[in-house]
Amino acid sequence: MRFIPLPAFLAPNSSYKCLYVFFLLYVLSKMPKVQKFFENRIFLSLYRLSFGIYSLHWPVMCSVGSLVMLYMFGRYSFGVSLFAFGIAVTVSTLVLSVAYHFTGEKTAAILTDKLKKLL
Repeated sequence: MRFIPLPAFLAPNSSYKCLYVFFLLYVLSKMPKVQKFFENRIFLSLYRLSFGIYSLHWPVMCSVGSLVMLYMFGRYSFGVSLFAFGIAVTVSTLVLSVAYHFTGEKTAAILTDKLKKLL
């Protein structure tokens, strides 16, 4: 008899874990102190940059991160190389996300508004 592997979200243990995390996040999101914490200026700024961060983090990891790891390979320990990788990828992703926000996203929003007025 062959068994068909189940996706992770259908496996009994992980479904309970997924439900637990869902309800935990739901309950935490309703707490006033947690809401106030996430309404901080830093989180609101990251919210505006979130699409750029989401869309650029993987190409930056594959390009900038690889260059950092290749440069540091054999010169420094793996821990130092990994730390430098993390710093380089984080800084590069944030800088590119800010540039993308002001060039791509804002321009797209302006063009969308103009198209809405025309239609």
